[in-house]
Parts: sequence; structure tokens; C-alpha cells
Amino acid sequence: MVALLVFFLIPAYFISASRMKFFAENLSSQNEGERLSGISGRIIKKEFKKEKYRYTVKLDRPSDLRGYGLLITDNFDLPMDGRIVADCTTMRVTGAENEGGFDSEVYYGSHGISLVAWIEDVKVIERGFFAYELLYELRERIAAVYANTLPGEEGGLLSAMALGDKSELSNDVRTLFSDSGLAHLLAVSGLHISIVGMGIFRLLKRQGCSYALSGVLS
Repeated sequence: MVALLVFFLIPAYFISASRMKFFAENLSSQNEGERLSGISGRIIKKEFKKEKYRYTVKLDRPSDLRGYGLLITDNFDLPMDGRIVADCTTMRVTGAENEGGFDSEVYYGSHGISLVAWIEDVKVIERGFFAYELLYELRERIAAVYANTLPGEEGGLLSAMALGDKSELSNDVRTLFSDSGLAHLLAVSGLHISIVGMGIFRLLKRQGCSYALSGVLS
């Protein structure tokens, strides 16, 4: 355990910290309103919040920008996994204005984002795998069911747990979960899924089902 800590965890921590610092510094040097042409990449994440689409794009170009770009628009509904070329205008990203306040630079930097920009014009050059867009639409429909049939806090809580969408959670609810050490409950993790899956698998095996059938059903 000591060897693991020294030779793996500590170097991994410093690599992660330096990577986050690199992206945060990129964002801090970004000038608001700067026009960038020919931003290209593949859409790996798509969200619709506050009447705007937010796309996380794995950047191909320009070469001096590494990692991911967060591109925002209220006009263009682009397909998941699609490759795009866009003309954008950079947006302001700030650090924490008060001690303990939200630090956009650190937050985006920790996610490997080196560009935050508003899409002025965009062209889809490759549609990508159609199933990604279908899954996105399914996720949005499920979230709509939660929002339309449950009160605000309950609907937002279910969306966070089942879909990983925390946008409908109030700051008070997030703070309560965080302060009580239960923030991990706000998302269904791989551990949760594996526990449920193995529980169903073992239950089916005890009922006499074959390995193949138990595996498929679980």
C-alpha cells in the first residue's frame, strides 16, 4: 500500500493538478468577444439548460487549444457524436470573486475545458453514430416526465440520481447533501448498478435459471 501511494497515487495527483492548472490558465487568458473561425471537433456531451444548448466538444482545431471546448447556442440543435466546424465568439470565464465562491476557471479546468464560446455559425460535417442522439432524446423525455409529474425538488432529485442531471437541483438541496456527506447519492454509479445487477443475477440462479439466462435478464 505504501508503494502504491508513493509510486502511483502521489504522481497521479500532481499530474492531475498540473493539467487542471494548464486549462484554467488557458481560460483566464481568454479575451471576451474574440472571434474564432474554424473550431472543429466531435460532440461528446449535449445538454439543454435555460433555453440554451451546451455542447462539450473534443477539439481538433485550432492546434493551440487542447482538450475540450464548451460551445453554447440557442439556435443550433446539433447531433450527439457529430463532427462540427463552427465560428464562435469567446465568452468571459472568471475565477471566484469572493473567497469560497464558485470558481469557473477551476471548475472548467478540472473538466479539461480550454475554451468557452458562443456559436455564431456551425456546419455538421459528420453525423456520427445515430444511437447517441436517440439515447440523448430518451434521457430528455425521462427528465420531462420527472419534471411534469413531481414537485420541483423531487423531480430534480430523481433526475440527478437516475440521469446525472443536477441542473434542476436547488443550491440549498445540493448544500444539504454535500454538508451531510451524502453527495455521492446524487448519481447512480457503476457500483450501485453492479450491486443491483449481481443481486438480480444471484436471485435468478437460486430460482434455477441458467447462467446465460440469469446474465441476460440481470
